[in-house]
Amino acid sequence: MVSYMTTCLPARRSLDSEQVTDRPIVRSATMVVMGNLRRLVGIYEADGGLVGELRYAIRKLVGRGHCSLCDITHRGVRPKHEWLVMCEELSVPFDLVHLNERSPAVLQASKGTTPCVLAEVDDDLILILGRDELEHCRGEVTKLAYDLRTALSDRGIAIA
Repeated sequence: MVSYMTTCLPARRSLDSEQVTDRPIVRSATMVVMGNLRRLVGIYEADGGLVGELRYAIRKLVGRGHCSLCDITHRGVRPKHEWLVMCEELSVPFDLVHLNERSPAVLQASKGTTPCVLAEVDDDLILILGRDELEHCRGEVTKLAYDLRTALSDRGIAIA
């Protein structure tokens, strides 16, 4: 379940009794998410398939575009070893999809924000890292891993 809240403080005592409630006290405007992380979804800024991959490669070679998520996950046409290791260490799947491979739900959650990383929490898809955050990683898997864990933690989402 996604709740739009500011600051979530620990459980509070009820005014009518000394019982502790498990509902948070809201103080400001940050998003707090409570629920089960099912998977992460990375969306590339490129179409998949032979034509999509070729179009992306040409754009990148002539300096007319690139995908910061591609730079993080791949070196050339192969996945980076560090990326594969990071994915193995995660407690949830990290799915990667191209623009033309998005499900309707992923399309809706990522529309206008690619490349990006979404978290599927229960039945909700939540934007975790957008274009600017991925660009800031400068192609480094370790930076992505750190920023991902920080962004999830900031939203109250635990990941092993």
